[in-house]
Amino acid sequence: MHKLIQLTLIAVAVFTTGLYAETVGYKLTWEKNPTAKSYDVEVSPTQDFSKVVQNLKADTNEARFSMEPSEPKYYWRYRAVDTAGKAGAWSQVAELQKPAATADTKSDTIPPLQISSDSMKQNGMAGADMYSLPAGKSLVVRFNPKDDISGVGEVYAKVNGGLYSLVPNAEMRLTADGAYVIEWYAIDRAGNKSPIQIRRIYLDSTAPSLVRTIDSSKVATDGSLAKTAKIVLAARDEGTGLDKIEWRSGTEGDWKVYESAIAAASIAQNDMGVIQYRAKDKIGNETAIQTYSYRIDSIPPQLPTIFQGLQEPYRIPREGLSVADFPKNALVEYKIDESDFKKLEPGDRIVIDKEGEHTVTIRVTDEVGNVTEKTFKVLVDNTPPKSELMTEIAP
Repeated sequence: MHKLIQLTLIAVAVFTTGLYAETVGYKLTWEKNPTAKSYDVEVSPTQDFSKVVQNLKADTNEARFSMEPSEPKYYWRYRAVDTAGKAGAWSQVAELQKPAATADTKSDTIPPLQISSDSMKQNGMAGADMYSLPAGKSLVVRFNPKDDISGVGEVYAKVNGGLYSLVPNAEMRLTADGAYVIEWYAIDRAGNKSPIQIRRIYLDSTAPSLVRTIDSSKVATDGSLAKTAKIVLAARDEGTGLDKIEWRSGTEGDWKVYESAIAAASIAQNDMGVIQYRAKDKIGNETAIQTYSYRIDSIPPQLPTIFQGLQEPYRIPREGLSVADFPKNALVEYKIDESDFKKLEPGDRIVIDKEGEHTVTIRVTDEVGNVTEKTFKVLVDNTPPKSELMTEIAP
């Protein structure tokens, strides 16, 4: 039979305001078994352990846990487990009673949490401390309770409404962006529990997303823009929120706050332009500076070769009119008289069946939207001339 179990209660308290449930911390110790590799521990409100409320594993002859008791009495027992994984018999049952708190023992006094100096603190979000971290760093939250009489035993905390748990070394680390609500308390060695404190922390180490688009112009294959082009900047921040977008013409000079679309031609010199832009959130995270170079194309496109060497009204043969020398990366269209424009591809022919005078309009649109358009007068005559053989007797 195992020897008598030793029980030590290291933390017990009742928070009397009624806002929080009572939490009791326990430390269980027993005589060490030299052949044991580990121990199983059970806690139950019944002596026959038909209901187990704590099932613990321990590597040494000591177990610690905390819970919010709902029964007036609890019982516990342990058993040794050898290196082969074979469990021995359960020990005798010991009663785990909830003692009353000592009224004349001074409770913990808890200063504010300490935050690692690696972090960068900024103002911004109401009711929360805001931090931005350098790359690869974590926010270190250190709990620093003090007790002038019996000394501090342990610190318990929960994050974002989770369960209270023991804080090892009274320190936790935060790495992921987001909001944290930390609720915590300390227990002294006499079992007194400090009032629960709440600290709200917001962690945002991510710069805004920044997007540039072009309005009022198409963008050519070579990046050229029409003289009507406008540069539009937009940014979003899912953390503390966007503070501002800044831009400047060129790569030097003062930054301006972006307020509306920028007319590309207005800041170009000799039809060449460069802008730089960046975005910041409310905690100071900033995007890398982005540079955009462009060219203004205000030159109308060339017409294809048509009616070369002929005079108006141009005659269109029965088989139609061919068009040569299509401009590169341009849309070529034509219409006859007042009809709608049709796309003209290399190798296509313009055919007019109805004889008489007509107009043919050729329209060329380049990649950025510059347009050249010209109308020609044409004559369609597919009827051969009539001829009659006349004979007469000469006088």
